[in-house]
Amino acid sequence: NEAVSQAIRDFVAKGNMAFICTGRTLSCIHPKLLELPWTGIVCLAGGYVELEGHVIRDLAMTPGMLQRLAPILEQSDEVIRFEGLNGVVRMSADAPDAPGYARTVGDAITQLQHYSAYKILMSTSLANRIAQDQAFEPLLCFNELELEVTEISPRECTKREGVQSVLDALDPHHGTVYGIGDASNDVSLMNAVDVGIAMGGVGSDIAVDAADIALVDDEVKELPHLIALSKRMMRTIKLNITFSLTLNFIAIVLAIIGTLNPDVGALVHNAGSVLVITNSALLLKWRRTASQISRPQTRNLFDRKFRRQARRNLLFARSACRSRAASGKARSAANPFQKEWIAKLRSTLFDFLLFSAPDRGH
Repeated sequence: NEAVSQAIRDFVAKGNMAFICTGRTLSCIHPKLLELPWTGIVCLAGGYVELEGHVIRDLAMTPGMLQRLAPILEQSDEVIRFEGLNGVVRMSADAPDAPGYARTVGDAITQLQHYSAYKILMSTSLANRIAQDQAFEPLLCFNELELEVTEISPRECTKREGVQSVLDALDPHHGTVYGIGDASNDVSLMNAVDVGIAMGGVGSDIAVDAADIALVDDEVKELPHLIALSKRMMRTIKLNITFSLTLNFIAIVLAIIGTLNPDVGALVHNAGSVLVITNSALLLKWRRTASQISRPQTRNLFDRKFRRQARRNLLFARSACRSRAASGKARSAANPFQKEWIAKLRSTLFDFLLFSAPDRGH
């Protein structure tokens, strides 16, 4: 999206820092996205972190751990995905003799950069079998994804730990940290930042609950307006409080000296309330000036396109609630197309970490 790309360029040009944070490998990130002026990258669910071209975190699965997992993985009748810095290797018993495929764990690891696997993706049922082994429980982190897929990684590999490594490497006065995500594995990201922002439409309910702000229409380009509107709202709140206290103080003094009678005092009090409410209501029609970043026209209930979109969102939310009310197998089989559609949408989104510079109005 060119609007989002330009917003990130402008954000960094004003002295701020931006990080891309994803659970996938570097090879899965689109080249045009990597061309943006990122200060650093947090990938592989926090297992690998770069800051200004320097590696500050590199936590791959140890050879001993892979050796203990090898018999379980090789005896399974499914495709296992090993993720490294340079890409993904798929292991199965009938894998072809081609790059990116392997029949044993050893062959898969040798195809990865530095012989390092950061994550292993498998079916949820196989992951549950591994989780039942108490020897693996303190060593591995199990993260259940969509479509009955679970990824396992070293215990320390979480987005929260990856973000924390960035914060530890930066100056203590780095400013406000904004984290933007959409999936359930972004909960740790939301907990690590100052302001968590979730995609309210395609984002998971867990991410929305953990976030401080939810973008209902999933428009990332609305973030500059969101920050500007939040600052304007805080100024309005402070102005309303100052005005109310000043007005009431003057009215009390005038009432004490006998200048203000009770009837006029009641009118003044209610007039002050009306002025405060009116000043707050002006935020609904607030627009940024031409010197600030432009914002698309605000949608309203009289917009026919917006009404259609709202009706589709309502029907989708209703069907999702009904499917959640069903029991285990019936729920997962109720609307398989819906689950696949959500998974595809989430796979196209990346999560961003935005660091606003301190003492700047950006």
